Amino acid sequence: MKVLALSLILFSSVSFSQVTGEGVYETPSLIVSGLDFEDMTKCWAKIYDGPDFNGRSITLVGYTAWPNLNMPGWPNWEGQIDSVVVGPGAILTLYGLPMFADEDQTITGGISVRNLVDVPLGDAVESLRLTCTPQ
Repeated sequence: MKVLALSLILFSSVSFSQVTGEGVYETPSLIVSGLDFEDMTKCWAKIYDGPDFNGRSITLVGYTAWPNLNMPGWPNWEGQIDSVVVGPGAILTLYGLPMFADEDQTITGGISVRNLVDVPLGDAVESLRLTCTPQ
């Protein structure tokens, strides 16, 4: 029997509010995934808005497509992703324009990038996809 797992996009504490300059902003969202639970625990990516894995962060778990990193009602991540950690069963693809257009940069499972300025796309990310690789 296959067990399906729920995938979560977790917004961790944001250290500032664009309105008041302070506070915490959390926005959880659920996505259903067809992965086995074992594979799901390996399929994740954590993105940071600062180099060296500093600043506010979001952990994406399971298949995720984020076509516009500046969506109303969500924290704005457009052009702000500076470092990433990709789980062993995931592939993170970053795009320079909304809707998965323009150049892309693929970061495979188990890789950490301390500063996206060091990769061809740089930190000008406007959309992303997280895909899972069965282990």
